[in-house]
Amino acid sequence: MILLLLKGFVIGFAVAAPIGPVGLLCIRRSIADGRLVGFITGLGAAVADATMAVIAAFGVKSIIDFLLGHRTIFEFAGGVILVFMGIAAMRVRPPAKAAGPIHAPNFTRAFFSTIALTFANPVTIFSLLGIFTAFGVSLRTEGWVEPSWLVAGVFLGSTAWWLVLSFFADWFGRKLNSKLLRTINIATGVLLLLFGIYQLGSGIVRIGG
Repeated sequence: MILLLLKGFVIGFAVAAPIGPVGLLCIRRSIADGRLVGFITGLGAAVADATMAVIAAFGVKSIIDFLLGHRTIFEFAGGVILVFMGIAAMRVRPPAKAAGPIHAPNFTRAFFSTIALTFANPVTIFSLLGIFTAFGVSLRTEGWVEPSWLVAGVFLGSTAWWLVLSFFADWFGRKLNSKLLRTINIATGVLLLLFGIYQLGSGIVRIGG
């Protein structure tokens, strides 16, 4: 069981580590609003990753087929979300660090926005299936104990990455002046916009094909 937990931890860390749209959001929010908001942003992705791991580890074929059959719709939805987030990031001027605690609605938006982004990219579940196979993890449709340890490991591994990223992004952000923070906002917005356009383009190509 411990071996499955460790395998899941490594898989979760490996899935979360590549810097994509969610990573960019985590970095920007950590710099602008502090490491806690950045971490909660990543935590939403960790929950989504764990949910995808549940689907993959328990072999829920009907859900996998549904995601595959509606992949283009999810891609368009994710692309639109990324485009709007990119535009918003470019328009926002760096706020001063909040002296008091961040209000709960900000935590809620930070958490659920990345859940939506992760679910809008069904490639994640197929990546997990491939990584499970590469790690020699036997996926079974019977029983729940072993897959549960694996899923727990995926969640912990993903969470560990977001904790590390948000901590260092916040630490780095404290050393920047407002002009550099503004530059980071614009750069992040452009990258999010490009990710969104790419995802929309992928959907259009799939329809055309």
